[in-house]
Parts: sequence; C-alpha cells; structure tokens
Amino acid sequence: MNNEIASSVQPGVPASIHTVKMRIALLILALASVIFPAVTVKAMGMFSQGVSLPALAGSIAYLIPVVFAAALAAPFTAQLQPYSRVVDLVAAAVGVLFLVWGVWSLVDAYSTMAQQERALSSLIGGSSAFQAPRVSDFGSFTPSIGAFALLATAVLSMLQARKALEKRA
Repeated sequence: MNNEIASSVQPGVPASIHTVKMRIALLILALASVIFPAVTVKAMGMFSQGVSLPALAGSIAYLIPVVFAAALAAPFTAQLQPYSRVVDLVAAAVGVLFLVWGVWSLVDAYSTMAQQERALSSLIGGSSAFQAPRVSDFGSFTPSIGAFALLATAVLSMLQARKALEKRA
C-alpha cells in the first residue's frame, strides 16, 4: 500500500524550460487581465479610471487565472500530467471565450447607444429647437491594459494548445 501512495506523487518527466516560461507568462497575463482595467470610458469629455473584467463579467472572470494556474501546475503534478493537454485546451478555450465575450459586449453597448440615438432623434423629429445627442456625446470605450493582457493571453494560449495538439499527433 505504501508503494501505491509513493508512486502517485513521484514527479514524471519534467517540463522543458520553454514550456515553464510560457506557462508562467500566461499566468501573469491572466492575472493582469483580471486586475487591471479592461476598458476606459470617456463620457462628456471626462475619462473614467477604467472598468475591470470582474466588474463587467462578475466573479466568473476569476476563472481565467485559476485555469492558467492549473495549466502551470499540470506538468509538475503527477495526477495532472495525463491531462496536461486537456488543461491547455481548456485554458485556450477560456481565454478565447472571454475575449469574444468582451468584444461582443462592447459592440452590443455601442449598438444599444446608437439605437437610443435613433429613437430619440425620430421622437423629436425635425425640430431645430432641440438637438438630439449623438452616440459620441454619450461616451466612448477605449481598450486598456487589461484588454491587451486578455488578448495576449488568448493568443498565447492558442499557441500553447496548438503545440499540445502537435505533440499528441
């Protein structure tokens, strides 16, 4: 019985230094995408301090660094080594899904503001006494450090997943 326990915790083949560096970089970028603001909002000529990903997506945004921490630990933990490729694929999927969700939510917010502008201008009609505000008056969204970190995380995790799939073949 002691031999069974000892064999389950013995480390397997260590990961290459390049793999370790890539996984550490992915974890740091994942943390940066959650900690730093993803979007800076400019409304009426004033800039906000920025809106972070957890403020936009809620607590599920903390899934990003958790998945990449598991991907960092996978090659070094005997129990996770058989699932290292799966963890890489899941990490890439999480990064890409959050990136697509972020772009979609920004486009959706902008189109909602444009619809409100059209509705307000059609309600007022051609009255020259009142000028309907334009979308640019409501505000604009500019990507910030967190958005670039999320983009880099998604791209690098896709490269890592592609490399994991190539090793399988």
